[in-house]
Formats: sequence, structure tokens, C-alpha cells
Amino acid sequence: MFDITPKEISRVRRERVQVQYGLAVSFLNKLLLKGKISLKEIPIEIRIDNLVLYLTDLRISRSLGCQSMIKTLKLLQSDILFANMKGRRTHDLLEVFVSNLKISDDIFRKVDEYVLYRKNIPQEVLQLLSKR
Repeated sequence: MFDITPKEISRVRRERVQVQYGLAVSFLNKLLLKGKISLKEIPIEIRIDNLVLYLTDLRISRSLGCQSMIKTLKLLQSDILFANMKGRRTHDLLEVFVSNLKISDDIFRKVDEYVLYRKNIPQEVLQLLSKR
């Protein structure tokens, strides 16, 4: 019949797991869009590996207003620090953070809460930003 090696079986299993993982992330993204879950409810390991979740939540937060945006940016900050502490790559997370700060600066620059938030970004995050 067929001569299937253990290596081929392992490859097929890995591919199947990757497809299932991708479907799960897609499902989580749809739940975020529908407001059924919050970004914080998604485990941090899944969040930091899937930027699309941050992008979706930041888009939603921006439309909900300044407080919601600050809340999401603070979560992203803490996730950046967590990833850095665990020795994970933070470049992409930092890029998402910076690009959304620029957008928020344009939208919320005159809102006192946002101005205060910008002044109080943790030093550790600022150091990581300066290294990128």
C-alpha cells in the first residue's frame, strides 16, 4: 500500500495543528469584533503571538473613545513588558504600540486623560522604544 514515514505523519499532524490554531485565532478575533469577549480575556501567550487581536481591539477602542483606547494601550504596554521579560521578540508589538500612539495623538491630543497617559508611559516601555 502506502509507505508513510513517521516523519511525514508528524509533518501532517503539525500542519493540522497550525490550521486549527489559525481557525481558533480567527474565531477569537470575531468574538472581539462582536463584543463577546475582551482582549484581556484572551491568554497573554496567544495575544503576543497574534498581532491581529491587538489591531482589532485597538480599532474598536478608538471608536469607543479615549478611555477605552488608553485601557487597550495599557494592556499592550504590559504585554510588551511581559514578552520582553520572557525573552520574546517585542519588535512587532512595539510597532503596533507606536503606530497606535501616533493615531491616538492625532485623535485625542486635546483630551486631558490622554495627555496624562502619554506623560506616564512606563520608563521600561520608553527604553524598549528607544532601542528599536
